Amino acid sequence: MNNFFEKSGTMMADLASESIRSLNPVEVRTDDKGRVVFISLTKETTDHFNTIKERLTDLFPDKYAKLYLDEFELVVLDPLLFHSRMKEDIFIKNYFAGIRNRFKKGKSYLSQSIGEENTEIQLQQKVEDSEDHEIVLRQNINSYENELDFVGKYILDKDSGLVKEIEISYSISQYGVKNKSFFTLKELS
Repeated sequence: MNNFFEKSGTMMADLASESIRSLNPVEVRTDDKGRVVFISLTKETTDHFNTIKERLTDLFPDKYAKLYLDEFELVVLDPLLFHSRMKEDIFIKNYFAGIRNRFKKGKSYLSQSIGEENTEIQLQQKVEDSEDHEIVLRQNINSYENELDFVGKYILDKDSGLVKEIEISYSISQYGVKNKSFFTLKELS
């Protein structure tokens, strides 16, 4: 999560980006299917959090930044609260999605939450013909609801099973308003 792009460039967006970067590395424990079991910080990070917060306070001396950093500190120093907040992070939800399910007749099924309200959807995924060193998974929503649309593509390294690339596009319609979101991730070379 150290190399992400923030379009807005506002002070609060910069503060949020710098805050999460300051926690590097974050430990993510998963089960054998890739689903998140627990997200935590290293002992070194929590032991040195006062130094991290002082640096952030120097970079962002604004009174609103102080409010953000005080709440940030509460979350960071409470392991259960940190896990709870981080498991809803869009990067974590997508990179560690439970995509490693058994396939029957060329298909597998998984649950995923999307949107700010964490709407739970059921997905069907298929393996696409792929290159020698990659596995390509295509995902679609497993029902015909008019309010939801979802298309996903995961490219995995065939040898390690690690995610190399993700492209997800979905839309949610509520109260006559359609919100579209797009998430993309590419492994840095």
